[in-house]
Amino acid sequence: MFGSTSEATPVFERPRRHGAVAPLTSRSESSESEHSPASSPLIVAITVEKCTNLKSAGIAGTSAFVLIYQSSMDKEDGKTTKVVKRSQNPVYNETLFFYVERSSPFITGFRIEVIDDGMLKKVVGSADLSLNNIMEKIQMNGEQLSLELPLIGGQFATISLTVKITGRTKGEQ
Repeated sequence: MFGSTSEATPVFERPRRHGAVAPLTSRSESSESEHSPASSPLIVAITVEKCTNLKSAGIAGTSAFVLIYQSSMDKEDGKTTKVVKRSQNPVYNETLFFYVERSSPFITGFRIEVIDDGMLKKVVGSADLSLNNIMEKIQMNGEQLSLELPLIGGQFATISLTVKITGRTKGEQ
């Protein structure tokens, strides 16, 4: 039962419609090239440092968090920072990790939204981050890139980020 067989052993199975099951991949189908650095995902680490001059949503200031998602995905698949309460200049110092397939033609960058944590969850300001531009600047300037981006819709508001891109897998860190 647990000995070696000539048939491929399914690694993971996912249900098809109407209850049928199909193997997603099998051990005999995997190859060394699947685990090579060229096929491993890029790991994009975005550290949200702080926001400045956020528009006040109330008398006590804005209670806001930052949402970052890949521009080719839905907001629901994004990642968020903690909420910093009652501040027009919140400090987050949180790092959010994204895994980007190298072969994916749809990943062009990230959408960053600063959102008021009130009942309406109103976007206070937003910015776009181009992955290609970041990769070029990182190659020229070293391992990471510090940015201060203006927030669209936030008048004079800005967001400070540090971006680091590596091609290592989780186990190599």
